[in-house]
Amino acid sequence: MEGPMSYSDLDDARKQHAALLEIIIHNAGGWSDRASLGRIVELCRAARSAIDDLECRETVRLIAEYAADLFSEQAHRKWDRGSMSGADFLRLEIVRALHSFNHRLTEIEAARKGGEQPDPSLKGPGSSVPKA
Repeated sequence: MEGPMSYSDLDDARKQHAALLEIIIHNAGGWSDRASLGRIVELCRAARSAIDDLECRETVRLIAEYAADLFSEQAHRKWDRGSMSGADFLRLEIVRALHSFNHRLTEIEAARKGGEQPDPSLKGPGSSVPKA
């Protein structure tokens, strides 16, 4: 009996995804948190290295940019939206980007199992990016 296919690059990217999500869930941001930002930068670098996909790299780049503002003393304020603080807005955008990243990994895995190349024009849910 043959076990499920495993793709080490996808497994590694999913580990980075889980670690990034954990940080965002447990850290509110809105202040200069160098430790959290440093860890996110490391994880984003590892995620980019793990998977060779343009859309994944772009999504991870956005996560790192959002995190730089989220874990800053003042930059998160430019993201304030009405009654929602910039920190909360950035956390939401990072979670959305992480969801898109995970969705793309699922597309890549499905394409590999089907023997196809993943379509780089496909966009995951929440792939549109708001501008500051």
